[in-house]
Amino acid sequence: MNKKNRKIREEIEKNKKKMREMELHLQELNSMREQAENEEIIEVMRGIVGKDGDVLEKLELFKQMNSQPRPTVPYKNHESEVEIDD
Repeated sequence: MNKKNRKIREEIEKNKKKMREMELHLQELNSMREQAENEEIIEVMRGIVGKDGDVLEKLELFKQMNSQPRPTVPYKNHESEVEIDD
């Protein structure tokens, strides 16, 4: 194998190793992100529920609130009833 070909192969292997390391690092970062998001969700839920509250009870209350129809405002036509001839 000539010198140029060997250098190219070495460079390829070096880059493959770096890619594997970066993939592992990316997996770790994704796990850390997911953990941080879960902690944030837990913190928000605890803030909503309070110290002695029941999470399932609060979720059921939110579900009921969202299932009720919301009041609607009738549409008003703002056109004048009087026609003006030019």
